[in-house]
Amino acid sequence: SYKLDDHVEELAFGAFNFNNNLTSIIVQKGRIGVESFCGCKHLHYAVFGESVESIRNGVFTNCDELREIFLFSKNPEAIQTEEKSFNDNLYKNTTLHIIQGLKEKYQQLEPWKNFVNIIDDLTPEQSVNPQELEQKYVATHSNSKIKENVVYDEDDDTNNKKWIWPIVVIIDRKSV
Repeated sequence: SYKLDDHVEELAFGAFNFNNNLTSIIVQKGRIGVESFCGCKHLHYAVFGESVESIRNGVFTNCDELREIFLFSKNPEAIQTEEKSFNDNLYKNTTLHIIQGLKEKYQQLEPWKNFVNIIDDLTPEQSVNPQELEQKYVATHSNSKIKENVVYDEDDDTNNKKWIWPIVVIIDRKSV
């Protein structure tokens, strides 16, 4: 896993762009720069803590496998977003998980109201475990296995293992 230093206040323009090893990301607070995760083709999950201040344009451009965003903000209007922070592909294919009881609030605010699937299933004190997310992904992809913190694709006929990606990159400035 990878952790940013606690002094980092913003992910810079293109900080992780085109990183095909990135499968899930946790950002507890701060500002997420333009195209920070652009082109991360194996990114499946993003977790944003309560103290995320802004999400800039194109953050998830060409992240076609991103399926779930977990947003722990009680005040979605406090998160500064831009017109193209998200795109139509994400709005249609990515589930936005939010704090319980806030669905109506999110459904009234840009850009959150554009998400087709909004589920209010989080609690403020809950945490999301990236390893559990990857296990969930592996469970839905029959040839994939997790071993030594790496996801493998196994060919059952030849018993050969093909490395796919490291299990997780974590940005969690509270625990650094």
